[in-house]
Amino acid sequence: MKTFFSVLLIFIISFSLEAQTIKLKSIARFDKIHDVDGYGLRYDEKTGTYIYANYDTLRQKKYNLYSNKGNSGNYDVIEDYGVKFDSYGNYFVSASNNITDTTYTYFLLKNGKEIANYDYLNSSWTEKNGILYYVCSEKNKNYLVSYDISNEKFTKSKGYDEINLCSYPKVQFEGEPIGELGFTSDDKPYYIARDNGKTFLVIGDEEQKHYSDIDMYNVIPDSKGNLVYVAKNGGNFDYFGNAFVVQGEKEYKSYDRIDNIILNKDEVPVYVGSDSADEGSPQRVVIGDKEASKTYGEGIYNAGITDDGKLYFIANEKNKMTEAYESFVVFDGKEGKRYPAINNLKILPGNKIFYITQAADDKSIIIIGNDEIKTGYSSVLDAKILPDGTLAYVGAIYGNYDKKEKDKMYVHIGKEKFGPYESVQTIDYVTGDYFKIDDNKNYMYITNHTNSKDEYITNLITKTGKSPIFDGIQNPVLYKGKALYVASYITDKVNYYSKMRVYFDNKPISPEYDVINDFNFDDKTGVVSFTTLKGKEFFKVEIQL
Repeated sequence: MKTFFSVLLIFIISFSLEAQTIKLKSIARFDKIHDVDGYGLRYDEKTGTYIYANYDTLRQKKYNLYSNKGNSGNYDVIEDYGVKFDSYGNYFVSASNNITDTTYTYFLLKNGKEIANYDYLNSSWTEKNGILYYVCSEKNKNYLVSYDISNEKFTKSKGYDEINLCSYPKVQFEGEPIGELGFTSDDKPYYIARDNGKTFLVIGDEEQKHYSDIDMYNVIPDSKGNLVYVAKNGGNFDYFGNAFVVQGEKEYKSYDRIDNIILNKDEVPVYVGSDSADEGSPQRVVIGDKEASKTYGEGIYNAGITDDGKLYFIANEKNKMTEAYESFVVFDGKEGKRYPAINNLKILPGNKIFYITQAADDKSIIIIGNDEIKTGYSSVLDAKILPDGTLAYVGAIYGNYDKKEKDKMYVHIGKEKFGPYESVQTIDYVTGDYFKIDDNKNYMYITNHTNSKDEYITNLITKTGKSPIFDGIQNPVLYKGKALYVASYITDKVNYYSKMRVYFDNKPISPEYDVINDFNFDDKTGVVSFTTLKGKEFFKVEIQL
């Protein structure tokens, strides 16, 4: 199947919506494809390279790629969501064919051409200093492959029984954490390898000391190029016992279990050590080999170090009289008031303690320093202190489904209270925030409710007003005190067709589109950008605010 591509042209729309000028740049046109998927394009704006993965539903039942850098052949699977664009405008993608129901052949495609094939190819690519890194498998051995993009040279590591990537982002999306290839301060790649029953870190191409197991979720580099991690000399981390922290060549004291490893300002590891894995196991905070806290019987959580070196954490113990669990904050060795539970612990400027807890009547309380703010809510979903000291939070009073009583949620910003709403939606799924507020107390948050037809609909609320009713709101940004977002609304409820539009200050600044994809906003230039599909042609759209 052949497809004609349009020449890259730039068109400027001469009309204006809310005084916004809209620029359209043609990316690609696919006249020969019967049904073009509006979300099927992957586009690298810096180099102008794009790929489109097409599935032939009629004859071959195969995928193939179309690109201005080269089309591909046909494959059973193409991992187009994992495409890697390099700074030269090349694209790299993983494809595979089924050999049997359980075996496959994987191919590394560069600009549509096969440049390597493996028994397995992990498409978690990493590019560093012009080198593309990835993990593959051949004949039951795993390798880290480095591909020099400029001279097209492949280099493979030693083969191992297993390779695990062990660098994890500080802010994690929901779901199972996904590891990446890590790099030391001097740009050497590192990962965990397993071979012949032993586990060890590999830095560059040098194997570190061999252990029985290493905790892949607790590996961090220090500024000297050392890796700090938790290892065992017997058994693995499916079971407890004999765990210790390693920093470079130094091994610290053993505990049954180790959690919450961080580095202090002197780059000494700080962690929680447990005496056993049983419920009620004694725990304490350890700095290096020195125990830095007393032992607590029911667990320690959220241990951290302030900028001026003070240790803090949440401790749990049973009340000796009632056997009820109690939680309290320990800050610089001093224990705070005890509550049934504590969450959302933060240390504010001036070492003021901030967290959310529950009272004995199961109502939420916000703690700021020594002050208790009794909210009267079943739960506080999000709370923060603004730079001027203003408290903002979302409170919930839960209803009763059997009695058809709906939840009621309220937004508090200083002395102002808004609501009730059936639901306040998470506005940022990376940070978990329910609202955004700037330094001038301009705010925005998203509410959901059901209408008379029991349909779920959405509004965005700002300081200056409420948006129209939509079926969905995505990509909200607070810019110069005003809300910028993409709204979607269903136009055909039988076939579930919808339209999308960009709004600023609750007013439309774009025409309607069937698709708005790859949305981005540059707050330095005030330019909104995204890709869209019109007919069978993809466009890059830019809107100057």
